[in-house]
Amino acid sequence: MIGRWIFVRGEAMGRRGWTALAVLFVLALLLLLPLRLVLGLAAPETISARRVDGSVWSGRIADLNLGPLPLGTVDDGLEPLPLLIARPQLAISREGFSASIGPSRISRANGSVFLPDGLGGMPVTALGFADFSLVMSDRQCREAQGKLSLTLASTSEEHTSELQSPMYLVCR
Repeated sequence: MIGRWIFVRGEAMGRRGWTALAVLFVLALLLLLPLRLVLGLAAPETISARRVDGSVWSGRIADLNLGPLPLGTVDDGLEPLPLLIARPQLAISREGFSASIGPSRISRANGSVFLPDGLGGMPVTALGFADFSLVMSDRQCREAQGKLSLTLASTSEEHTSELQSPMYLVCR
């Protein structure tokens, strides 16, 4: 009786059956690949997080930091189209911010990031991004475009002001 319910038996399956089973196994492995494993292997040293949950296609990263930039808890997923040209990118988003992050690359960053500790010695409370892209190579800026704005804290805690003059990043 139990033999009827077992559909995978060594002598009953031919070459085509084993091939189909191997393809299904690899497909399931790719669809359910843990994000924690991928970030641990592929992320640069400048990325840190408190907790990583979910699969590589749809996950959540708690307290994500890109170097000194705290992004907070973000939802993310691997973008399939850039994989076709061997340039893996994670699409991250949270309320008020979204970006695409790859190795040595940040692209399509939009929104604002609050800086509770400021920016070095400057009294900056937030960074604003509008279609901002940055390409790094050997820890140096190679290309930057888009709009970047700073929100400065005033001497009075009630008021903040946004820096209105354009900022230019110089890449050498």
